[in-house]
Amino acid sequence: MRRWMVAVLGLLMVFALVGCAPEEPGRSLTAVGIDTCTGVVTDRFLRGDGEVLVTCIEVDTGSGEPRLFALPEAVLSGSAGVHVGDTVRVESNLSDDPMYRPALSVEVTIPRLIQSVPPYLTVSVSGVGSVEPERRDTSWWWYTDEGDLIWEACNLYPPVCVEKLPLLELSPDPAQVELWFESVPDEMRVKFLDADERCEDLTAAFDEALGCFSIQPPAVSGVYEIYADWKDESRDYGGTVWYGFRTASPAHTS
Repeated sequence: MRRWMVAVLGLLMVFALVGCAPEEPGRSLTAVGIDTCTGVVTDRFLRGDGEVLVTCIEVDTGSGEPRLFALPEAVLSGSAGVHVGDTVRVESNLSDDPMYRPALSVEVTIPRLIQSVPPYLTVSVSGVGSVEPERRDTSWWWYTDEGDLIWEACNLYPPVCVEKLPLLELSPDPAQVELWFESVPDEMRVKFLDADERCEDLTAAFDEALGCFSIQPPAVSGVYEIYADWKDESRDYGGTVWYGFRTASPAHTS
């Protein structure tokens, strides 16, 4: 009988030890009571009674109603770089106030683009060779990290020196001029001036597959003036920018 009891106790100890075994490396347990959501920060503000202020963010998760999170000091110190327009991943405790639920962690997964300078433009001929046109912003605005609106205006003086504009050589075969913008404009106009300063409006077609505009260039040397507009108010930047470059046919390359 005594041997039987010892055997039973031994089995119970084995089961107890197995049940208390440590978590396997690389394996994680699902946190209970923790809510995780992903969305775009649509507002950042202070909330409080005037003496104690708490930084809060409004997150659009696509569910129809924005979610509001308070950022405690421990979270705020590690998320000072969270700005309006960022895509974030927020973890919070389900047991807290659903209106201003304190965040346990905030991680920026996709930072917003702060376009404080006009977008760059690269020009090539049928994908061969490239130049960066001279760029002058006639007007440009953007929002800072703090949400302040900055507006800059610039005229075109001193006058453009044609001889100093970037030169793009045309090939003897039929080719197309390709315009590659850092950020695709909402509207664009292209003017061509030949050696006699005769002006011609050119048509630019946008290639969805390549992500660039293409122009059938005149076969003569001349100057291209491009006026690009960014008008979409959903962006945090916009304005009108002038770009200039010149082309030369093989017989007139200088």
